[in-house]
Amino acid sequence: MAPQQQHSEGHDQFTTSDDNVMIKQILATHANHNFHKVDLRPHLQIIKKIVQHSTTLECTNVHDEEVSSHMESLDEKIRKVDFVGMLESLAYTIHKISNEISCKCFGGGDAHWTTVELLKSLSKFSWDAKVVVALAAFGVTYGEFWLVVELYQTHPLAKSIALLKQLPDIFEQLEKLKPRFEALWSLIKAMLDVTKCIVQFHELPPQYISPNQPPMLVATALIPTAVYWTIRSVVACVSDVIGLIGLDHKYVIYISPSLPSPLFIHLCLSIPFTVEAGELSNLEHKVNKIHEHLTKQLEICNQHVDEMKELEAYNPLVQLFETSQVDNMNILKALIPASKDDLRPLVYGPTRTRFGIEVLRYKWSLLLISDLYISREEFTIFNQIMCEMRWYVKQKTEILGLQRIIGRFESGFQVVWIPVVDKTLPWTETMQRDYDRLQATMPEYSVHQPSLINPGVIKYFKEMWHFNKKPILVVLNGLGKVENPNALHMLWIWRSFAFNFSSNQEKELWSSETWRLEFLVDGIDEDILRWVKEEEQFICLYGGEDIIG
Repeated sequence: MAPQQQHSEGHDQFTTSDDNVMIKQILATHANHNFHKVDLRPHLQIIKKIVQHSTTLECTNVHDEEVSSHMESLDEKIRKVDFVGMLESLAYTIHKISNEISCKCFGGGDAHWTTVELLKSLSKFSWDAKVVVALAAFGVTYGEFWLVVELYQTHPLAKSIALLKQLPDIFEQLEKLKPRFEALWSLIKAMLDVTKCIVQFHELPPQYISPNQPPMLVATALIPTAVYWTIRSVVACVSDVIGLIGLDHKYVIYISPSLPSPLFIHLCLSIPFTVEAGELSNLEHKVNKIHEHLTKQLEICNQHVDEMKELEAYNPLVQLFETSQVDNMNILKALIPASKDDLRPLVYGPTRTRFGIEVLRYKWSLLLISDLYISREEFTIFNQIMCEMRWYVKQKTEILGLQRIIGRFESGFQVVWIPVVDKTLPWTETMQRDYDRLQATMPEYSVHQPSLINPGVIKYFKEMWHFNKKPILVVLNGLGKVENPNALHMLWIWRSFAFNFSSNQEKELWSSETWRLEFLVDGIDEDILRWVKEEEQFICLYGGEDIIG
């Protein structure tokens, strides 16, 4: 059974037992040292542009707004020295490989042999560079072909080249050629998807995931075969384009006697191309299955990286809270880090003014931690209690002196709303609107953007302060020490009297109060008290978090 037939019968597995010999051949072409290190992103961007403008049977309108925007984008990149330098580093190799592919495809050799020979030519490159160079080499051949196709009717140079190459007028043969081009384009897209995935593996930060760790070991085993099948698909695509151009003499050429000009040539399209019609579809299926496997493994690797990043932020945070501090700055900066571009991670509600963390220095910090689904009613009641508390503290200060109310931290307190969002989900416009709506009702400080709160901090919220979607209110004193890991229930019950939220304060409040209906109702509905006093009715309390149990 031929190699292509062997792998095109719809097997769902990435490799089969029959692939072992082939895999050994692939690995034997690879030099395990002295790799050429290059940044491949610029090449991928250019390849993507070539594909984007050559996978349609509509002529490109250079005056189209979208096309003009792409031209301006490329011009801007070209002006950057680094971008051009990165492209220059592989220019000769891409040209060499492009010619090598074309020459081997002209000879009509075995696709497997051609692919292995190309891998030998790329032996000193890393696996991601091999596949990018091969895809770029195809991009040059295919891009030049399509450029002539588009300019065939409007530019004399393109017309001359088309005549020399016996290129058919693609746009006059739409119905006959459309199925073949659609198969070609589907395979090109699959090749590009796999290539981007392979590059992403090689871009994973080594400080968080090393080649010897299990997720990367699995990826390392998958990538060589993925590179092989992508380059083999490149060979098939180039063969298909060469067959279309007519350089393999598969077309029947004749002079039309009915036309006055002997230079007008008709091409008979009924004879098969170099690549059989079903082969491109079979390769597309194979490459797409490879992409599925690589994508799943990349998700596992990215999850590992995220976990390592979490620990990187989480462990120092644990140590910070276990260490005595001279103020609260180190802890608050760890909890609410500023971005590199903006050192003001806080927004003050009433004025929408941005502030740095320094505005909280030595102040007691009341951290309201919640997701975006905190109810408007909770927010409103919380803000009302905060207003009462400020008035309460001010009154007590005037009577007893600030020292006796809040100890030696005479700077007062501030509230900061810290939103927690699921980092695994994309940040949508709807989520941004919900956040803006809540932030607009917050008369205190809030975090400018939820993205500032890194996963390690969220891990600390969950593991140390037991945050689990429901809002909590963490009280830090002026030195960053936790006075209460969740004072929200205390705030709901005692309102402004809950300050300074310490356990001693809570004990004193409970010792001064007894369980009675007036305490429980607390102004919710005055009719309830009247029922008892005037009508001597019994009140049955029904509710709780688990009323069914």
